[in-house]
Formats: sequence, C-alpha cells, structure tokens
Amino acid sequence: PYHHFMESGSPHARYSVLRGSSGGWDVEHRRVTYDWDEAAGMAADNGRPDWAQWLRTGLADFSIL
Repeated sequence: PYHHFMESGSPHARYSVLRGSSGGWDVEHRRVTYDWDEAAGMAADNGRPDWAQWLRTGLADFSIL
C-alpha cells in the first residue's frame, strides 16, 4: 500500500526464480531478450513518454510526467 517505484538502470528485462529445496533455496536468474527501443517507441506513440523513458533506460524520469 506504499507509493514506490523501482529502477534497474538497464533496459534489459530480468527476473529470478526461487525454489525451496532440502538444502535451502535454489536461485535461477533469467534475462528476457526483447527490442526495448521498439517497445519504447510504442509507448511514446501511445502517449506514455514516462514508460518510453523507463523502457529505454531502466530509469524513471518524473520531470516528464
């Protein structure tokens, strides 16, 4: 319920999968390849310059909101 935002500083889509095991946790890091420049262009074309910025850079720029 708290207002927040997240930045990665990179346009790459990344996430981790955690699985509990008898020895603790198994962690698998994944990176998803996509054309972030094309996605940013689509966001801009749809009137979302904020999302275009995030998709291109992984950083939020609240001055454009």
